[in-house]
Amino acid sequence: MENGTRDTRIGIVVGLKYSKKAIERNQVKKEIRGIIQPELKNIKKGLDIVIMARKREEEKTRSIDFKKNIMEVLALGQLLTNIKEDKSSIKTK
Repeated sequence: MENGTRDTRIGIVVGLKYSKKAIERNQVKKEIRGIIQPELKNIKKGLDIVIMARKREEEKTRSIDFKKNIMEVLALGQLLTNIKEDKSSIKTK
C-alpha cells in the first residue's frame, strides 16, 4: 500500500501458527530482515509492505528458501525498481 511518504516501511509477521517457540519465530524474522535489508534500495519508495511468514504442511519437513520466495513475491507485485540478474547463481562451465 502507498503510505504517502517518501519512505518504504516493511513489517514482518511470524505468528504462532508458524511455530509455538518464540526463538524459532525470532530466528525467521531475523533471517527475513537479513534478506530485505540489502534489497531496500531496489524496492519502490513510499510503500508499506507487510511480510507474513507461513509454514505449509509440506514445508514442515523441508527447509524453506526465504530469499527465493521473497524475491518472487516482490517481483510479482512489481515492487522492485531495478530487477537485476543474480550472477552468483549462474554457473559457467
